[in-house]
Amino acid sequence: MARHQFEVKYTGTAQATLSNARAGLEAHGGNLIGDETRGELIAVTPVGEVKGTYRVNGQTIAIEIIEKPFVVPASLIESQVRRFLQG
Repeated sequence: MARHQFEVKYTGTAQATLSNARAGLEAHGGNLIGDETRGELIAVTPVGEVKGTYRVNGQTIAIEIIEKPFVVPASLIESQVRRFLQG
């Protein structure tokens, strides 16, 4: 799979934004591991795990999806991650 990269701009603090993402991922069986500068995310779908990394730069979080089930569109993953980050 080609890697899928996108950026999410946020307001407030990185800590609060990442806390929202962690809560959303954990509610669906996933996890966010890292700190306010970078880390990894794991999301669970019925057809397999989605794995990615994140880096915080100012008021932007750069996400790279590095592994996903073939049948799950990258656009769907991006949409869900954006929702988790926005709380």
